[in-house]
Amino acid sequence: MLYPFSGDFEFYKIGGKYYDCEAIQDWLVRALHVPMPATVDSAAIAGCFALSVRYAVCFELGGDTSPRDASVRYPTMMQYEAIGKIFEKVLDEMVMENRIKTLEQISSSTTKRKNLCEMVKDELMPLFVGDSNSIVSCLENFVTFDEEGGNFDQFVKATGDAFLDNDLLNTVRIFLKNAKGSFGLCVTTSLDAHWQVAMAAKGQTLCIAFYPRKGLICYGSEQAAVKAGLNYVTPQGQSNWGSDFKCVDEDAVRFDLDDLGGEIALLDWGYAGDNEPAVSPPNRALPVCKLMGGAVNRLVTLENNEFIKPLLDDCDYPVLGDIQDIPKICHNTQEDWKDVGLNRMSSWHLKQCIKRRLKGKVDGSIENHAGQIDILVTGCEVSLWLAEQFVADLQKCFPKLYVKAVSSNKLLGLFGQELSMPTIGFPYSQKGMDLKDPIVLIISHSDGTFAPLACSNLLQSFSSSIFAVCSEWDTQVGKQLRSIYSGGLDLLTVVSFPPRLVCVLLSLALFRLLQRTSS
Repeated sequence: MLYPFSGDFEFYKIGGKYYDCEAIQDWLVRALHVPMPATVDSAAIAGCFALSVRYAVCFELGGDTSPRDASVRYPTMMQYEAIGKIFEKVLDEMVMENRIKTLEQISSSTTKRKNLCEMVKDELMPLFVGDSNSIVSCLENFVTFDEEGGNFDQFVKATGDAFLDNDLLNTVRIFLKNAKGSFGLCVTTSLDAHWQVAMAAKGQTLCIAFYPRKGLICYGSEQAAVKAGLNYVTPQGQSNWGSDFKCVDEDAVRFDLDDLGGEIALLDWGYAGDNEPAVSPPNRALPVCKLMGGAVNRLVTLENNEFIKPLLDDCDYPVLGDIQDIPKICHNTQEDWKDVGLNRMSSWHLKQCIKRRLKGKVDGSIENHAGQIDILVTGCEVSLWLAEQFVADLQKCFPKLYVKAVSSNKLLGLFGQELSMPTIGFPYSQKGMDLKDPIVLIISHSDGTFAPLACSNLLQSFSSSIFAVCSEWDTQVGKQLRSIYSGGLDLLTVVSFPPRLVCVLLSLALFRLLQRTSS
């Protein structure tokens, strides 16, 4: 299997208990009988997927065996293969006796599944009750043959179900169900790599761009990255950026996975006509959406879209090119305010919110007390520095309002965890911050940094007036805020911003935009 991965793997549930990543890594070394290739999260995730062939022993029957117990000896791959040959022998006999042509006939029939398990038990039972040195002796720590409290039947059923059900989609689904952390996964296997790949997002953004004309699929955690295909000419395709398309179905589109609730998308290009993609029975009730000629919701058109900016062409000296673009960026940002554009509209809405806040102060509908926050500005690192400067200017303009600039990471620690994380060295706490419908500005120069993006979800429960300051309209933060504004989105963007700009120049552009907004 192949597992390109971004995010953080923190905990995994085994036998109803969660174990941290370090404990899982140590356990995988013993369960797989191979050393850990690297002490990184992706290696541990790959190990969990590799356990799919050992599913019954490690997950279904391992509830009473702690992964931290180093004395437990797990079967080797050769021992698993020896036991697997017994299952294979029984399966061959069942296929011959019943003239079964495909495994689908077994997996879709409860009766045939049960018959298969009974036949396997008849073969394995003498080995468990007979010679203690038989090929099943390696399972003594996991499988017990006892009429009252044994799990022999459970072992046979779990092994058979895992063989019939744990295809690519179901394996990814099981992993995400038991894992805690943030994940952006692309999973494929050598058996199905020529026609299936699974994409998954949970707490980590993941976008998939489809270019039908070019036969190209791009995926990544950054929305801007998957736009690379817009200006890329494939050997059998043609770049049609800016042209008048006649076939809408062939336009390049992007699908953003739901990283907040968690989502898995199985891409299948191996089935033809109206046939359903090959998935195991547990997932056959899921909807199947055809990209071309079908109706797929939540697609973002990448071509002929005024809100989507193509990536700039490569240049020999990108830093020099960025510096040369500074006057143009500042000029375009200034000129944008002369037209009734999105920035002027968002700025007008922001001023209306401030007016309502000031009016509430005067008529007493909004109480004045210590800890109250009227305007909350948040960001990370460089964006936070800009926020602090903007707050300093805004506080001078409105001395009666309580304006605060707080790190997005600290907000997540205080309000986004089951157990609040204290902000040592800073005066912020849950009791010391009164967040009763404040005006919120989220500043993100990268448009997809984890903390500001998570705050765009978190702060929706605290505020009905959330603004975002980003590099362009089509961003991950903007996508999250659009979900709560049916009539539009208050989003301030830098005009004609080149996606390749380095952080310093982007900060300059955002700072100029905030200056113009406050004026």
